[in-house]
Amino acid sequence: MNEILQQPVTWANLPDGTPLSFARIVCRSRSAGPHVVFIGGVHGDEFEGPLALTDLAHRLAGLPLRGQVTILPFVNAPALWAGTRIGPLDGVNLARIFPGQPGGTMSHRLAQSVWKVVSEAEALVDCHSGGVEMCFAPVAGFYGAGRDITSQTAGRSLEMARATGLPFLWHLPATPGVLSHEAAAAGIAVTGCEIGGRGAARAGDISLYLDAFLRVLSHLGVIDSSAAPPIAAPQRRLAGDWQIAPASGLFRTLMPLGVDVARGTPCARIETTEGTVLAELCAPHNGVILAERNLARVREGDLAVFVAEVTE
Repeated sequence: MNEILQQPVTWANLPDGTPLSFARIVCRSRSAGPHVVFIGGVHGDEFEGPLALTDLAHRLAGLPLRGQVTILPFVNAPALWAGTRIGPLDGVNLARIFPGQPGGTMSHRLAQSVWKVVSEAEALVDCHSGGVEMCFAPVAGFYGAGRDITSQTAGRSLEMARATGLPFLWHLPATPGVLSHEAAAAGIAVTGCEIGGRGAARAGDISLYLDAFLRVLSHLGVIDSSAAPPIAAPQRRLAGDWQIAPASGLFRTLMPLGVDVARGTPCARIETTEGTVLAELCAPHNGVILAERNLARVREGDLAVFVAEVTE
């Protein structure tokens, strides 16, 4: 039988003494195997991955395991209940400050507590979505070898991303402070995934995430291959990053999420309330619309549209 433990992690106290904590679910067996950490809820307005992680915990209770699976479904509780991407206690984006700083703000203390759990793992699955303001096609991210990431870790991470079975594989930009980047730099195999958004928790997106989790665990030898669904479609390898809104106004998408576009294709517009076009965002190259803004109100400097270039 697997041992399923609920181990809340207290990371700070409010001035009135109220403890702040996040849930840690540990699923382990007596059979030797890797330690894999799944994490969700770094941003408080992302729900698909965290809900799929609670489903994963229930699923693992009835499956033979080798090794240990640690699940942190909703790590940023203050942001979750505020419904924000940033921490409401200090206005800090948790996703940019790992592994935290001693004596830092509340979010830095949270980052340190999360990092302590992650640093003990051999593999990490970091779950995100577009949140309220954006939406992503299903994608598994990986890092290439570079100054901080060895070729061995990069290769293991790419194989993990492939193992998710998600249709798109994104060569992630190396961004210090991002949890998956810091983990890869520490020699931990990682994949950073994005599915859905729009402030929703659609059943289909949650199901995609759960299937991806099971495939990764099968790939790593934690569960039998018979417990994971087969990969249903070919995968495409992509690179690139977001285009930034050059003006403030109303955002109008012109192309559906996930479609192929040619260089120069108009993908979105920014307009005034009277319908005057302030800016048109065109595909900078042939590629796929991997993500786009969902919220129609846009400010100059916001993320607008992401046309990813196909590299494989």
